[in-house]
Amino acid sequence: MVVVGDVFAVVSILVGVFLTGFAAIFGLGLLFGGKVETASMGIETAPFKRLILGIGVGLPMAAIAIALASVPMPLVKLFGITMLMFVLAIALFGMSGLSWLISKRMRHLDPSTTPQQAFSRATMILVGASLFPLVGWFLIAPMAIFAGFGTGLVALFKAPEAQWTA
Repeated sequence: MVVVGDVFAVVSILVGVFLTGFAAIFGLGLLFGGKVETASMGIETAPFKRLILGIGVGLPMAAIAIALASVPMPLVKLFGITMLMFVLAIALFGMSGLSWLISKRMRHLDPSTTPQQAFSRATMILVGASLFPLVGWFLIAPMAIFAGFGTGLVALFKAPEAQWTA
């Protein structure tokens, strides 16, 4: 039997994850515009390469980080948690590039939309689709995270070649 409090708890968790994901992706996109534009161009030109890179590098790094975080020694646990946060930060950075790519395509559909409006809407679409039950949790979110990690990794350690236009 489901109690109203259980429903409120689940809805609150989903709203919290949505707002946190939106704020992280949107904030990174606004703070690091040039690198996000580079990430956007990278995922536009070679999406499957970025996804394979994200799976090939990100998955082992996350597995090692989770294994280190489960060790009872405090310094090793701290290192594992820090490593996991590093992996997630790079993935969020790349997801910001993916969101920027979606916003560029949205602006072609409606030229009257400002870049910031399109970027915020694209971020809401990406985060909202990732929270959709089953398909979002097991298909969209992992693909966005791994493609984001591969894209973010290349964009962060690549020489800048794009100028961000607001």
